[in-house]
Amino acid sequence: MNRILESYIEEFGKQYGLGSKSESTVFEYFCAFCIASKAIKDETITRENLDNIVIGSGNDWGIDGIQIKINNIIVESLSELEEILKPSPTINVEITLIQAKTSDSVDYGEFKKFLAGSRNVIKYLSQKSFNGLPPYNRSLEEKLIILDKIYRKAALFPAEGEYNMPKLNILYMHGGSHKKSEISESDFSENKNIIAGANLVNLCVQDILNDSDIVAYYAASKRQLKRVLTVEQHLPLPKVDNIVESHLCLIPFREFRKLITSDDDGSMLRQIFEDNVRDFQGRNRVNDGIDKTLKDGELKLFTALNNGITVIARETRFIGSELTLSDYQIVNGCQTCHVLYNNRNIDGIDDLMLSVKVITSTDKDIRDKIVVANNSQTEVMREQLLSLLEAQRNIEAYYLAQNKFTKLYYERRSKQYKYGMESITADKVVTIPAQILAFVSMILGKPHLNRNYYGKIIEQVDGGKNALFDKETKPAFYYTSALAAHERNRCLDSGVLPKEFKSVKHHLLYAFRLVAVSKAMPNLGSNSAQSYCDELCSVLCDEDKCNAAFKRAADLIQTALGRTPEHNDLNDASLTQKIKDTFHRNKMMFIQQTEHRNTATPENIKVESLPKAETIIEIEKPRLKIVGKIDLEALSKGVRNKKK
Repeated sequence: MNRILESYIEEFGKQYGLGSKSESTVFEYFCAFCIASKAIKDETITRENLDNIVIGSGNDWGIDGIQIKINNIIVESLSELEEILKPSPTINVEITLIQAKTSDSVDYGEFKKFLAGSRNVIKYLSQKSFNGLPPYNRSLEEKLIILDKIYRKAALFPAEGEYNMPKLNILYMHGGSHKKSEISESDFSENKNIIAGANLVNLCVQDILNDSDIVAYYAASKRQLKRVLTVEQHLPLPKVDNIVESHLCLIPFREFRKLITSDDDGSMLRQIFEDNVRDFQGRNRVNDGIDKTLKDGELKLFTALNNGITVIARETRFIGSELTLSDYQIVNGCQTCHVLYNNRNIDGIDDLMLSVKVITSTDKDIRDKIVVANNSQTEVMREQLLSLLEAQRNIEAYYLAQNKFTKLYYERRSKQYKYGMESITADKVVTIPAQILAFVSMILGKPHLNRNYYGKIIEQVDGGKNALFDKETKPAFYYTSALAAHERNRCLDSGVLPKEFKSVKHHLLYAFRLVAVSKAMPNLGSNSAQSYCDELCSVLCDEDKCNAAFKRAADLIQTALGRTPEHNDLNDASLTQKIKDTFHRNKMMFIQQTEHRNTATPENIKVESLPKAETIIEIEKPRLKIVGKIDLEALSKGVRNKKK
């Protein structure tokens, strides 16, 4: 393994807190990161993202990782699959199978096992069952079930083109310099023919990625998003405080498409719409109207009818007719961009002129105001947006001011801790999707609603009646839930909790909140919220207490289920109710076992004399006091002397 790759892997291991993992496991995560970085380009890739790709843990068919993408979005769970499919008139599916080996050369035994594993995947999809297939682990099973669900939606595959069936990538990644050989080419050819015979994939790309390829992947993940466009017609707008410059531009689609597509494969850049409150809405009256105008060839009319697109960039530079944008977001025009992308191949569209407002600013408040101004379809939506943005600022300020417990960093803006902050490790960065999952699961007590879309946050819980980011909610709740998720991941990763509990990782947060402290949770806007959250954080920051509490949380879940957790428990609303009911029936047992484990030892017992040989036994603070009567005459002489 070359020194550059070694240094990258070492840096990566520190960033993601993988120091306790074996070299081979760290390399598996590193390779998963390199592949994921092609899809997640403008948001911190979290440890949880990688946990959902890496499946290698025995009975994995020689496959170390599986990444499933639909319309360039990585699918991490069955519930997320349902959310992606809802607004999509068509779906482009890409499946990537990974084997990662640290060896300096291709291990042909492992290589052949990996190819056989890829054929097993196709066999499962063909026969729609595991009959006759080798043993499989839970992670592999879940990925295959997701793929089966996708193929059941085959009617959504495009009628023609590259993605009229899913694309399959089979990638053997290793730490040496060896590439393909005659042996591997022969095996690849045979494998491709067998897979093609099943008629389930359109393209089957097989490759061996060596150290240089992997280094290039990792280096690319560290680069900022930058685009250069030719803009012949633009008008500078008046100066505004905290806005460096702004221009109104008329840009042909042949140039504009550079802003919204990937340099690698021409796919849609999902990350440039992160600051939109609404994700692409799919088929609706407005989008269907845009689509019809384009398909009818009324391109000049489109320019007149469309309201235009607004782009905010942290840095722009005009030199003649050449415009360079760095680290940009499209904050108005998400629906237009998606419809244009879906029609990118119709005749004459390259000459379609688009009105684009380009604003340069690094000021967070200004950017927030622009987001609100460009997404206020109704007055109700405007109020929701203002509340959302104020809450976001409060949460970020709370994280920054935190100096009592573990320091975490809230990523309110895409990759705000990515560049120039090497001391901040990725495992300490809390993205907005991660915050949503933690807060909904632990604080709102709805772990079965584990969706992962920032674009749907207004309507994520109770149809928008109970906003996720309410400005009245005390920010301590957000930090505490994120810290609990951080410690839960540690417990699952280190073996404190059995790996089966990954299937109910969101329910673990809810159960932890129930058993960790004896206090009931106050209202989200209550003045007592801070002391309640501090008590939870004190448990979370004491490793022994934290481990004990999560073990009791796991016991509570297993008691509620009456069995070991399974992957389909992840979205089970009835499990949430079972946990709640089981806890309230056995409340003292779960709380006491958490708080008093191994505390009553002779060294910390105090005895005070009372009349008639009655004694109070008091456990020293901060432990809970236990008060009871003991008849000393009934005790043996030796024990009585010891107590005195």
